[in-house]
Amino acid sequence: MSWLNIAVVGGVNLDVIGQPSGAFQPKDSLIGHVRFSCGGVGHNIAAQAVRTGANVSLYTVFGNDHNAEWLRQACLEEGLRIDGSVQLAGPSSVYMALHDTDGDMLCAVNDMRLMDAFTGDILDQMLPSVNASDVCVIDANLPEKSLLYLAESAVPPLVCDPVSAEKAKRILPLLPRLAAIKPNLLEARTMTGRDTPEDCADSLLSSGVRNVFISLGKDGLYYADDETKGYLRPRVLTVSSQNGAGDSLTAGIACGIGFGYSVAETARLGMETVSKYLHLT
Repeated sequence: MSWLNIAVVGGVNLDVIGQPSGAFQPKDSLIGHVRFSCGGVGHNIAAQAVRTGANVSLYTVFGNDHNAEWLRQACLEEGLRIDGSVQLAGPSSVYMALHDTDGDMLCAVNDMRLMDAFTGDILDQMLPSVNASDVCVIDANLPEKSLLYLAESAVPPLVCDPVSAEKAKRILPLLPRLAAIKPNLLEARTMTGRDTPEDCADSLLSSGVRNVFISLGKDGLYYADDETKGYLRPRVLTVSSQNGAGDSLTAGIACGIGFGYSVAETARLGMETVSKYLHLT
């Protein structure tokens, strides 16, 4: 896939993850492990796309604090191209989470104020390079006006990750311009007011999205376009946590869209990317 050029426009942040060694006890200081890593939905999708062999450029905003250089270096070590990203005055974005002993999130706080400055003026600097790519992935951490501006100005097919149920609302004005969208079921329900994956997908398709991929977690994936619909069940996996699987799915979907695959072929490639990621972690 080395000839496939993917642009990812989205967030990068410092992940601070705490995991207790024993049972969670509220309002207590717990013995456990704390790890720091480079994260953010846009970054994570880009990093997973690199693992497929694609050429990936991450377009993001870095702060000017002591975390920024560490994040930049981490991106470079992962094989990401970041020469199109910019540095802004302000603290780097930070995501702080507490996981249980199985590795699943108990609660989290994110401070991504820096993304509010990801405006059209900055996107203007990035657009020439973004438009030279085969496919562009956007995440909903960008401000709504910036997302709409990017959707109206970008030339490559757009793949969107809604990030969260709350931020998924920012995507609604973009739907007619999307080649593909990958929400989880909660995000899809928030955007459509529907309940089942089938009904959610029908609503998104009627809004103009060309390909819909609804992540169902351990139950797999529902995919649909105007002609083809179906479920893909995951392989049996013996892993303790599926954290990061959604970002891997989006990366695989972006590759499928970039290659011009059918919705079913793209769904299979997405699930294969998830499977490879989970077996690597």
